[in-house]
Amino acid sequence: MIKTRALILAILTLLILLPITVNSMSMGSLIKKNTATVEAGDEIRFDILFWNLADSYSLEISEKYIPSDWKVSIEPNNFILDNSIKQGPPYDDGEYINLPGIGTIKPKEVEVEIKIPKFSESGDYTVSLVAITSGSDGEISVAQERDLNFKVKVLGKNEEVKENEELEEENFEFTKEEISEDTENNVYELSENGKTRESEDEPKEKQLEEDKSPLTGKIVEGISNSLSTQGLIILLGVMITVFGSVVIYKYA
Repeated sequence: MIKTRALILAILTLLILLPITVNSMSMGSLIKKNTATVEAGDEIRFDILFWNLADSYSLEISEKYIPSDWKVSIEPNNFILDNSIKQGPPYDDGEYINLPGIGTIKPKEVEVEIKIPKFSESGDYTVSLVAITSGSDGEISVAQERDLNFKVKVLGKNEEVKENEELEEENFEFTKEEISEDTENNVYELSENGKTRESEDEPKEKQLEEDKSPLTGKIVEGISNSLSTQGLIILLGVMITVFGSVVIYKYA
């Protein structure tokens, strides 16, 4: 009788653990330009592209480090990032990214505006933000966190503004690789080998007509391993249930 109860308890525990919803997350991001050279009192803007290849989640961008008296505005912020649906031509005036093995998607664009005080001293400054994901209530989720860094060179009164000439351009995405840009279209292409996919044998016009993706970059971090996490959680639950059943059965 006791052994039967132990078996029933083990089955009930297993049934409780299996329906647990695991919210998988896959945050992709791309900073179009992360450096600027300005004068004190100026205002500059940076654009960040976000995309999601898994379940919808909430994305919030917070200030991590801001120079004293600098003002930062982020729009939009604290929003739901839905799954990025594959897009096809004709494209509108928005931004697009071509992901290897997936296709062209339309990411969410976030504008970061930075106001530099008039009394700021000349020199190099860093503005650091952090993007944090969070799942829906009642779900187990694998949160992700991404640092977003920008370098700003503030010039004195007698210095000439030369955009990005003296600053080392870096891509602060998780690949740490360069992003090259062609201004004729607003489509980014991420190549599988991390190199520009521009062909030397084909004319430029023909290539743009074929892939509609003149903006090139690097392959970013793959889809989140959240699905593996879901499997691990279920497997762990099964192992706990089996172990508990064996112990109860042995000492009952």
